[in-house]
Amino acid sequence: MNYNEIIGSNIRYERHKRGLTIEELSNCIGIGSGFLGLIERGYRGTSVANLCRIADFFEITLDQLIRTTLSTQEKADAVNEEEEEAIENKKNTVSTIMNSCDENELDMMITVAKALKKYTRRKDNLPEDEVSDEEDNIKY
Repeated sequence: MNYNEIIGSNIRYERHKRGLTIEELSNCIGIGSGFLGLIERGYRGTSVANLCRIADFFEITLDQLIRTTLSTQEKADAVNEEEEEAIENKKNTVSTIMNSCDENELDMMITVAKALKKYTRRKDNLPEDEVSDEEDNIKY
């Protein structure tokens, strides 16, 4: 995708996100609606001054407007947030389980967790010196 296509796609994406028509956006930023339509479709480029007005209007950086495909970036950000939330849910689940364990069960869980961590490191072919026994030295 070339820069004109990225810019046009981003302008269209941001405009749709705000529920604006081409005419409404063109009036806000002082560009003719026909010219703005050509920019959105990637058929025309525009001046840096116009790009700055557009970026300022949408409250995004000029770099975001011209180099990042915003619709894809926002989807990726949403996926990352979902992944982080899933990890946090797993941590909460483990914490809840651990809170209901007696001392012997906790000792067993610690032993299993240490062994699993060592196994995973070896399975991932990390050099032996990176497979440390530091977890064995942690005092509980």
